[in-house]
Amino acid sequence: MSLNILDFRLRVIAELPDTKNLQVERLMLDGIQDLCRETHCWIEASTTTSTSGTAIYPLTITTSNASIIGFHEGKYNNVTLPKISNKEMDMRDPQWEERSGTPGAIIYDGDTNIRFNVTPDTTGKAIQFESVIMPSGVDGVVPPKIERRHTDAIKHYVKWKTFEHPENFNADMALYFKNEFLRARGELKREVMLDGIDMEVRPRSFVTGKSQASFGVSVD
Repeated sequence: MSLNILDFRLRVIAELPDTKNLQVERLMLDGIQDLCRETHCWIEASTTTSTSGTAIYPLTITTSNASIIGFHEGKYNNVTLPKISNKEMDMRDPQWEERSGTPGAIIYDGDTNIRFNVTPDTTGKAIQFESVIMPSGVDGVVPPKIERRHTDAIKHYVKWKTFEHPENFNADMALYFKNEFLRARGELKREVMLDGIDMEVRPRSFVTGKSQASFGVSVD
């Protein structure tokens, strides 16, 4: 069961000073979106089939209250294809858009569509796309990878912004939680790059800045 951002809000508020003039759920969303953009930690796969003569296909997702922010990977006829840009294709072959056959690469230059470097000449071949997504509003859910191990990163972000607010301003605390958030984001990014290998997140002392001794895989 996914953790709703609004449901998680009360757990975050419990660790904050006075927040009457802060939109905590908005800060939570901002932090989660930052994590998604910087780490590509939330990916959703979709499938379709090729249509002969059609080179452009839309990226689609089924998750509600979420939006597409990038493209991770794609397959054509169960073969993973490398990504390439329009500019690279233009440099290689000025007439590439007129070519048809079996695609050998995928072009993604933003937006919510992809294009094959060669227009498929066969109908019915399996196509799979993996889109990078993020929650688009506070009614969304905490991405699974963040929920599983990195909810503290959200708390760090909210505390950072809370202590930057004029009514709660504390430069030392703001800097501390900013650094904790950036550290947590780096650990999440590394985990994603290692294809889901779990790494232990060890708490750091506010006084010394050093990780406490623990067992498991270290990220220092």
